[in-house]
Amino acid sequence: MRGPMKGLFPIRSGRVLIPLVLAVSPFYQLAGSGDASRQSPLPVLELLNQLPSCSLLREELGRGLHGDGAKKPYMEAMQREGIERALLEVYSIWRGGRPTQLQIVTRLYFDKADGPDSQIADPARLARIQESGTQAELDKVARERVTSAPFRGGDESPLLAPFDWVRHLNGRKVWSRVELFANPWLPEEPVLAYPRGTFPSQLIQAAMLGDAATVLQQIKAGHFRPGEINAALGLAVWSQYDNSTVIKALLHSGADVNARGDYGITLVMSAVGRPCNLRALLEYGARIDERDATGITALGHARRSGDAESVRLLQQAGAKE
Repeated sequence: MRGPMKGLFPIRSGRVLIPLVLAVSPFYQLAGSGDASRQSPLPVLELLNQLPSCSLLREELGRGLHGDGAKKPYMEAMQREGIERALLEVYSIWRGGRPTQLQIVTRLYFDKADGPDSQIADPARLARIQESGTQAELDKVARERVTSAPFRGGDESPLLAPFDWVRHLNGRKVWSRVELFANPWLPEEPVLAYPRGTFPSQLIQAAMLGDAATVLQQIKAGHFRPGEINAALGLAVWSQYDNSTVIKALLHSGADVNARGDYGITLVMSAVGRPCNLRALLEYGARIDERDATGITALGHARRSGDAESVRLLQQAGAKE
């Protein structure tokens, strides 16, 4: 059920508009969760109890959206190494109707399916993951899935006739994201091929992916230009997972918790539908009663989207509609 959506918070960094057509869950458009847990298998109920109340994975499971429970070989390898979630970025060239020349450019491992401070960044553990063959096994799965990934090209493709559309794509640089879970009851998103743009900096890309280790390295080294730290924060807030570690690191380093995007959208508004990340902004004193260009507050957005957890957090902070 997870797929690309356009963001509420299009942030500009210098002269580069960062595209927010990302492989993230369209939670902002969801109605409130139903009570599907009554019909869910016992392992799903156990997962519901394990995940944080603000987790969007928990939201999906609570609405009856879960995996089939069938264990796959790579899941056993992940469990042996204490990896609950893996995220791989793959670059490729679209040729002959499919991705070719695949290159895995990012590998991130997490010891929780969702939750703060979960990235595996210890060099010894990462070396063990590589030496055990787990990295190679996950790479293989990622390559297999990307090779058969359909193209998701945006607004221009319907304007072309089918033959011209395929010819138009030939040789185009594309990007895919492969997400793997160790638990077979967690829902994995479909793998798609997107047009590949250029990120203004490594900091911004790492913030979007939830790569806290790289974000901290970039901040410590000062490898970013003025304005990029706010752009990184905007994308960090958009993560479908608990990205509070990255968000707090950026705020601690000077990012503006009250930054606005187009149409007067604030970070707090952008975080509606992502309660874990919303909570991090509220902890840093984000203003909660600002209005966007249409006069709607963050609480108003939360009510309209049916996001009960964001409504609760905002009301707890004293927000008014």
